[in-house]
Amino acid sequence: MADAAVQADIAAFRAFLADNPGGCGRNGEIFKFTSFDLTVRNFEELEIPDSGTPPQANTRPEAVADEFTLTEDTPLNLDILANDSDADGDSLSTVIVTDPAHGRLDVNSDGSLTYTPDDDYFGPDSFSYQASDGIDASETVDVTLDVLPENDAPRLKDPDDLLVWQANKGQLILIDVLGHFDPGPANEADQTVTLNSADPVGLFFGSLYGINADNKIVYMAPNGIPPGGHETIAFEIEDNFGAVTIAELQIDIVI
Repeated sequence: MADAAVQADIAAFRAFLADNPGGCGRNGEIFKFTSFDLTVRNFEELEIPDSGTPPQANTRPEAVADEFTLTEDTPLNLDILANDSDADGDSLSTVIVTDPAHGRLDVNSDGSLTYTPDDDYFGPDSFSYQASDGIDASETVDVTLDVLPENDAPRLKDPDDLLVWQANKGQLILIDVLGHFDPGPANEADQTVTLNSADPVGLFFGSLYGINADNKIVYMAPNGIPPGGHETIAFEIEDNFGAVTIAELQIDIVI
């Protein structure tokens, strides 16, 4: 097929012929082609090859900005092309221009995106993209994300804390497990944490007297267990917004 500019010249020349019927001499009307160097003065001797309808120029897609709301620590699938359009009916794909500052974008097999906020992040985030039809791209538009906070369960201050206590045979000890836990990230620092339960779960020989008024586990080591033995106690703690953590502690008998 001929170049689009040549086809456009031919279409313009045909229109010129319709407006100027009959032959013309050297001093008559002339037509100047723009796509190549040719001036026509003798219309009757000019042959115009016809290779069909000139190709249509591609129309760039139109992208529309998007807004999404999601919850802290929860990925969200984003179909950002759903409200974008292409006048030529071409299929569209996403071209990321700027990445989000507080999360990660993954491209799914169907072309949609999944946004995963950073751990414990809540607040605003955004990224920008263009819609592409494979030839042209749209203007760059923004996707605005509002990550809502969610209550987190109490967690160990030190993830490597093994929660191990020591006791001599026959010794009564008070175990402060709450001192090893935070109620959650910084925005939940004003929450309170309560010890709900404590139960023996492994090699239990001592006496477990429950939880005292200070939220400490009361335990007495046995006299009969040899040094080097240990006990295991499961416990449950809860913050004042109802998030629960279940964990275990170990008591080593040392003497």
